[in-house]
Amino acid sequence: MMRILAVDDDPLFLEMLVSYLAQHGFRDVCHASSAAKALAIIDSAEVPFDCFLLDIRMPEVDGVELCSEIRARPVSRGCPVIMLTSLNTRKWMQAAMEAGATDYLTKPLDPVELAARLRSAMLLVEATARDTQSRLALKSMFRMTGERNQFSAGTRITFSEIGPMRDYFQLENRLLKLGEGAFAMTLFSVSLPGFGRLARKVGGSDILGLINSASQTLAHTVPKKGFSFAYVGHGKFICMILVANPIVASLLQQRLNDRIAMCLRDHEVAAFRDSRFEVKALSNRRILDRSEALRLLKREISSLGSSEDVILPSIKSTAPRIFRMMEEKS
Repeated sequence: MMRILAVDDDPLFLEMLVSYLAQHGFRDVCHASSAAKALAIIDSAEVPFDCFLLDIRMPEVDGVELCSEIRARPVSRGCPVIMLTSLNTRKWMQAAMEAGATDYLTKPLDPVELAARLRSAMLLVEATARDTQSRLALKSMFRMTGERNQFSAGTRITFSEIGPMRDYFQLENRLLKLGEGAFAMTLFSVSLPGFGRLARKVGGSDILGLINSASQTLAHTVPKKGFSFAYVGHGKFICMILVANPIVASLLQQRLNDRIAMCLRDHEVAAFRDSRFEVKALSNRRILDRSEALRLLKREISSLGSSEDVILPSIKSTAPRIFRMMEEKS
C-alpha cells in the first residue's frame, strides 16, 4: 500500500482530498496544513512516505519550495511529487517541475483522474523499490565473489532480460546465418565518453548499473524491427539493424541522450548524472554483404583491445518501467 502525505492550507480541501483517496483505496494518508508541519512529519516518520500531494499556493513557504526541500532529503529523493493548484499558468508549472515535481493536477480535482495519477505514481514507487533491491543484490554479489576489485573496463556484459541485446559472438553468428549476397542493414556504434575514468573511479556494481541503464535506453529508443546489439566493453555498444531504412546518427544520438538524462538524473552516483552517448556509423553504405559487415565489426572490436565475456541474469531496473509509462502518456 502506498503511503501518502497531502499538504494544503485549506482544512476543508484536505478533508475532501482524504475522502477522495479513501474511496479509491488509498487509506494510508497523512496530512499537514503547512510546509513547516509537513517537513516535521517527514523528518519524524518511522516509515518513509511513498508519494506527496502538495498545494502550490501556501502562506510563508509555498509548495514549490516545499518540493525542493523534500527532494533534498535522501529518503524522498526519488518519490513521486504531485502538485495541486488552481493556478494553471506555465510559470508555476515550470517552477514546480524544476523543483522536482513529477506531475500536477488542477483544482477542482476530478477524483477519477486523481486515482489514475496516483496509480501511475504507484508503478514508479514499485519500480524504484525493485531497482534499489537489484542494486543491493549486485553489490552483495560483488562482495561475496570478490569481483568488485577485479572488474575490468574491457569486460563484455550481456543482460539476459533485454530483448534485442546479444553477446558479441551471437551478433557475428546472426550475420553468418544471412548467407551469401548483399543485405540492407545499418551498422553503428554507441559509446559512453569518459567510461574508463568512471570505471576507475567507482565500484564494479555501480558500473554494472550504468551499463544496464545504457542498455535499457538503447533497447527502448532504437526501432525494434531488425535491431540487435552487443556491449563490447570500454563503454561501447555495437549495433546492427537489418532493415532498409537508414538510421540518422545525429538524430539517434539526440534521442538517446534525452532518455539517458531522464533515466539518470536522480542517480545516487553523482558522476553518472551527466552520462551521454556518442553515435558513430560504421559504414555510410546501406547495402552490405556478409563479409564486409563482419570485417567492420571485427575492426571496431580490435580497436578496443582484449575483452572477456560475462552474461548476467535478469536485473530488474527502474528504466524499462519508466520508459513504458512515458510511451503510454505520449
